[in-house]
Amino acid sequence: MLETPLPVREMRSPLSRELSELILLHADLQQAIEALKLCRDRAAPPDESPSATQLIQTALMRDAITLFVGCFESGVPFSIDPNDVYGGQNGGMEYFLWLKKLRDTWTAHRLGPQNQAAVGIVIEPGTGRIVQISNMVFRYCGPRLDEKHSPIDFMEIALRHVNSRLKDTYQRFEAEAESLSPRQRLSLPIAKTFGFGPDEVRLGRKKFGNVRRESQRKRSRSNG
Repeated sequence: MLETPLPVREMRSPLSRELSELILLHADLQQAIEALKLCRDRAAPPDESPSATQLIQTALMRDAITLFVGCFESGVPFSIDPNDVYGGQNGGMEYFLWLKKLRDTWTAHRLGPQNQAAVGIVIEPGTGRIVQISNMVFRYCGPRLDEKHSPIDFMEIALRHVNSRLKDTYQRFEAEAESLSPRQRLSLPIAKTFGFGPDEVRLGRKKFGNVRRESQRKRSRSNG
């Protein structure tokens, strides 16, 4: 007979929320770094076209930069302050701001010079007769990953910073859990995550969780 795994009981204190947000920050940084390593080290299958290889590499690069810069967003309850991570690094803040500009104008939007196009005509010398309509296109593929100081090394500095915060927060969270009585622990709700609908994609995590839990309570009362 298979044993039923014990459920996770959710704690909803400010400290538990801080820990959950740090876990998500860690996951995003880890994914960003792994995406860049895959972009750098991936060996294309023999039947993969060069254009498909370039497409995959560019997609990985854009995803990594977007994830990374998102970990430093201001105006959200939990994020990383870039000055805490890179303020003491020689050129650290300048490099961070450059990556942020790439996110703002290239990976998340299409405003900057990373994409350029010019259209015109090819003409016959001497007569000026139009030979054909043509165009030139430039599409940026991202920073080099084989340099001595690459975005991978830079992002790993932030990951180490978050790892240090995680270790400290885990210890404080464990002490908080130990301070609860057995009765209090048994009364904690079962932890859940929820799917979301198209009208909920812009809700903050805290508000979304509250909306879904309230919806569950209403269904439970109507079923009872």
